[in-house]
Amino acid sequence: MAEKRKRTILIVEDEPVFRLIYRGVFEHGGYTVLEAVDGEAGWESALGDKPDLVLLDLILPKFSGYEVLQRIRKEPGIKDMPVVIFS
Repeated sequence: MAEKRKRTILIVEDEPVFRLIYRGVFEHGGYTVLEAVDGEAGWESALGDKPDLVLLDLILPKFSGYEVLQRIRKEPGIKDMPVVIFS
């Protein structure tokens, strides 16, 4: 029987304590969690890792959350990727 793939969530958040909290909640729920500490790293991870969901802070170093979201929506391979904005 084929092994079921764990869903992946990318957390783009510059505050370490929030990343820690979110990681714990989602890993406990059975998700694979990726983290990015700024907008540039978040964009690169969204593009390269293609997570199932992005949790995106708006106020970030390097690229803002707005810019990350705009880039995702313009990129053909990931433009329909679900993104939840929080700030």
